[in-house]
Amino acid sequence: MKIIHLVVAIAAAAALGACTDERIVYRDRPPFNPPKDSLRGFLGYFDVSAKQTSCGNCHVSTQRDWKTTAHAGAWAGLLSAGSPPQAFCTGCHTVSGKGNTVVGNAGYNAVPDSAYHDVQCESCHGPGFTHAETPDAGPTPLAPIAVHIADSLATCGECHSGTHTPFAEEWEQSRHAEANPSPVSNYLANPTTSTCLSCHEGRGVLKAWGVTSDYLEKNDAVNLTTAMGITCAVCHDPHGSPNTKQLRYPIDTPDPARNLCMKCPLHRTVPTPG
Repeated sequence: MKIIHLVVAIAAAAALGACTDERIVYRDRPPFNPPKDSLRGFLGYFDVSAKQTSCGNCHVSTQRDWKTTAHAGAWAGLLSAGSPPQAFCTGCHTVSGKGNTVVGNAGYNAVPDSAYHDVQCESCHGPGFTHAETPDAGPTPLAPIAVHIADSLATCGECHSGTHTPFAEEWEQSRHAEANPSPVSNYLANPTTSTCLSCHEGRGVLKAWGVTSDYLEKNDAVNLTTAMGITCAVCHDPHGSPNTKQLRYPIDTPDPARNLCMKCPLHRTVPTPG
């Protein structure tokens, strides 16, 4: 009789196991590791081999999209150019003081640990330890979308400039770098109408395109002094995109409503005189 009961118990356990693949996971530790660069508070990777950032443990969808970007392979790209990497290259291929307001040696340049490999969230948003430890204690560490070619101004231009990648310099020479004062003046004269800003001012374009991501200047008042041009983050999604070069919209579609370069000229109802 005991044998029969044992067989029944085993069969029942097997049946239950076959009906589910759920696992119980007990978390007995914070979702981040102590920062290697404790002085600045850069967290870096939570799991290096999985490319799981500490930030991504909470910001799951952003982590998912970021893993598809070139930024997520920045360290491997550097090694492909020669190993060991040259010291002056590492700051732009790791979490460091490049791209954020931290000055001096920081992150990988202070503590050359693999936790800081690649251009992670903190490269643009700055150190995440304080925010991760107490998320509601202070302001969220937002990244700006303005572009400057200088250190410690927390912009794309800190790395995407110079003879190696002169993208910021090329942008500065284009009309996209200029906030057209005429549409801004029209908006200031009639703030209830922001149609012109939807093509002529960076924040206005992002709003018109339905971009809801937060950034440092998002809620700043638009005037002739603060008006932005069409900065890098207007056309490129820093968090990732299915399009080439992380573009928010494709440039190879014949659909003018979906083609990135046509989304603004498409709104013209009267051709511009030649």
